[in-house]
Amino acid sequence: MSFVSRLVRSASYSNLLNVRLVEVFFQTSPGRDRDEGIGGLEYQVLSGGAVVQSGSTGDNGRIPVPVAGGTPSELQLMSGGTAVARYSIGIRDDAWEANNTILGVQRRLRLLGYHLGHDGDDHDGIDGAIGSKTDKAIQDFQIDQALAFDSLVGDDTKSNLDLAVGGST
Repeated sequence: MSFVSRLVRSASYSNLLNVRLVEVFFQTSPGRDRDEGIGGLEYQVLSGGAVVQSGSTGDNGRIPVPVAGGTPSELQLMSGGTAVARYSIGIRDDAWEANNTILGVQRRLRLLGYHLGHDGDDHDGIDGAIGSKTDKAIQDFQIDQALAFDSLVGDDTKSNLDLAVGGST
């Protein structure tokens, strides 16, 4: 989806603002079937302070959130007309950290919905340190994937993390 912004009629230039969609998926817990979402969540999406989209999730629990340029959109879950949860949705285009680094493992676990706490520059738990929350997320991932439960990020865990996030390495 994109919006076009034009200058005055006689101008020889026009501006095109690309809007990318980020699909947000609400599920009961990580590691579940990707078709098992939480349906019936009321939401609204704000961009630049204005509501640009609203509705409720279908049975798949997915919300396509438009993100314009480098400015994050805000996704709000609603109850009775009041926002009960807020999420800043932006796009990160730079390369992923390697899957053999703590940051790379944390980034993949976070993308899959595993809770890592609120440490790190973006308060998302991605901080490059193996603490109790990262250790628990690794264990939960290993259990969900029926891998050896050892809290270590060996070759099987790394390759399964990459497959689970769509092959991003």
